[in-house]
Amino acid sequence: MEDYTMNSGSPQRKFVVNVAGLTSRTRAMAFFFGINKEVLPLKATSYNTANLIIQEARLQKATAELNEAQGQLDEKQRELDLVQAKYDQAMRDKQTLVDDAEACRRKMGNATALIDGLGGEKQDGLNRARNLTSRFKGWLVTYYWLQGSSPILVRLIKRSGLCCLTTGRKK
Repeated sequence: MEDYTMNSGSPQRKFVVNVAGLTSRTRAMAFFFGINKEVLPLKATSYNTANLIIQEARLQKATAELNEAQGQLDEKQRELDLVQAKYDQAMRDKQTLVDDAEACRRKMGNATALIDGLGGEKQDGLNRARNLTSRFKGWLVTYYWLQGSSPILVRLIKRSGLCCLTTGRKK
């Protein structure tokens, strides 16, 4: 007898063997998928649990880094607030100095204008005083000769302030 091979036999036999193989494979796949329906959720759950543990560890690490960064930010913010307060105080002091300097400039300008305006008045007053002094000297000499009393003349000179005008001193 000949050895039995897949190639030996009739074409019908080959067809039947092929159909039997496909049927067997289909049944095996159906059985596999039935079991797989129960196993995959368990796998997914265990995978998700492992993934969840990994993600929680990453979250804790990120939270720790965030807290550390927040602490540094808070410290730097306090330093910034101190420096900002010093800066604001310096700007207020500067503005006060600028305002005082401007007020001083205005006062100096007013004083200069007043001095310039009174400069001519001073000269006019000195000229008038010299003119009056020369007139009073003439009158005093006449009065002295007319009265013949030197104490009266001295009193008149002192009261009129003529001696102060000639010497340039104030009373």
